[in-house]
Amino acid sequence: MPSTFELLCAGMIALAFGLVVLLNGYKLFLILLPIWGFFFGFVFGAQTMEAVFGVGFLATVTSWVVGFVVGAAFAVFSYLFWMAAVAIFSGMIGYAVGVGLMGAIGLDEAHRRNALIETLLQLWSRRFITMRPATPA
Repeated sequence: MPSTFELLCAGMIALAFGLVVLLNGYKLFLILLPIWGFFFGFVFGAQTMEAVFGVGFLATVTSWVVGFVVGAAFAVFSYLFWMAAVAIFSGMIGYAVGVGLMGAIGLDEAHRRNALIETLLQLWSRRFITMRPATPA
């Protein structure tokens, strides 16, 4: 059970971060978005290697390299393409929640692999719906 002082300190840190976001939200988000993009891309690349080839998470040099490459790509793209970065960030949150929930309900690695492949196929097919250029009326 956390102590009252620990909760007070955590609350003060959260309030201070909230104040910084309130006063410098856009500038701060321009800095934080590539950082979050890198970490998510790193984990996503390494988990994809785990799901596709059945190796352990970060067990091989290849999974580290793929993680770094995908992480760097997510970081660069999140900075260069702001609107796409916000959409990718929303997808990152959904992916993280989904993986966490699947682990919490006890799905094994094979089920998570199938869910990952299904999710990637759905995202690929939905891009044709959402990225369609506007046609003149």
